[in-house]
Amino acid sequence: MIRTWLADVSVLKSEVKYQECYQKLPPERKEKADKLAREQGRWQSVGAGTLLERMRSRYDPTGKALYNLSHSGMYAICSMEDDERRSTKLGCDIEVIKEYRRKVAAHFYTETEFHMIENCAGEEEKKELFYRFWVLKESFMKATRLGTALSPRAFEIGFEETGARLLSRPEEFSEPFFYREYETEGVGAKIAVCADEDDFAPELHIEIL
Repeated sequence: MIRTWLADVSVLKSEVKYQECYQKLPPERKEKADKLAREQGRWQSVGAGTLLERMRSRYDPTGKALYNLSHSGMYAICSMEDDERRSTKLGCDIEVIKEYRRKVAAHFYTETEFHMIENCAGEEEKKELFYRFWVLKESFMKATRLGTALSPRAFEIGFEETGARLLSRPEEFSEPFFYREYETEGVGAKIAVCADEDDFAPELHIEIL
């Protein structure tokens, strides 16, 4: 099963709490955080790393499980496959909802996706759909392991009663991909997980750092 944990990293503004989490991280994660100039970036990195280490201690005793990390604003998430024999591709993304970025949608989304947003009744609906597409696209791009090397216009996403699905994608990724979206009250963000297996935890776990 693919499990996803979320943490509020704003608690790491406290130097005591930051050091408490930081000191438990492996050297490579500490080094990554140390290289970040912005405080918020360090909070995000340490928060995501802490989620990873805690999930590993519970679900990944061998250290071989597939995982993916993401962060936005004051939140970090970690998605992990708790059975290393199943998933081979996994991506997750979280984006805090801000303003609708029309030029970004016109440039990076397919024509159909862009028109879906533009046809929304109000600005709130446009924002919601813009960021929903954003995390769905990012999570698939990460699952392919190409990341930003894959154009977000190279594939198209649509919606059914059961949720989001890929309507088209590059031929080299013809295998099935599945989505799971999560919502949690008070966070104000979109969250999506994409994988090559359809076995997602039904709920998002909130972890206190």
